[in-house]
Amino acid sequence: MLRAVEGVAHGIWPSVIVLPEMSPGATDSRYARAQGVPSYGIDAMFDDLDDSRAHGRDERIGVVAFQEDLDFTYRLMKVLAKTPTLADK
Repeated sequence: MLRAVEGVAHGIWPSVIVLPEMSPGATDSRYARAQGVPSYGIDAMFDDLDDSRAHGRDERIGVVAFQEDLDFTYRLMKVLAKTPTLADK
């Protein structure tokens, strides 16, 4: 998974360093994990650190940041759809 994320990220943002992290927030993936389905959250949103509005009344993201995240997610899904799984081997 990390190789796929790095490959797609570097195709869009060549100098970005990809790091795994644990999110302190809640996620709906807990239901999938409870059923034994590995679940990952991937954030490719570059926010303005001086304009944090997460979970506020006026929460928003920039148009360019949204488009880049959408492009990243689309490319990653295409890569992962082509990646063989253990069941394919």
